[in-house]
Amino acid sequence: MKQMGDEDLVHRVAGGDEQALSELYDRYSRPVYATGVRLLGDAHLAEELVQDAFTNVWRRAESFKSERASFSTWLYRITRNRAVDLDRKRRV
Repeated sequence: MKQMGDEDLVHRVAGGDEQALSELYDRYSRPVYATGVRLLGDAHLAEELVQDAFTNVWRRAESFKSERASFSTWLYRITRNRAVDLDRKRRV
């Protein structure tokens, strides 16, 4: 798994491969967390963001299209959208 590219891994995730999701998590959980801290200014919310983002990857992996964006760009969009949602929820 460690030798596989991100796009190959996300396609495996779409097929239900939990190990592929785990590998993507290992690669990207820290950058997602750092983005969450930067956007939300709260470590606890950033941890929730990581969980939400990777839950979305699991649920929506079949919607990933490598011809439209790289996996990291797709994940960043998910992360940013979830951060906006969490920030709105926090403000209510």
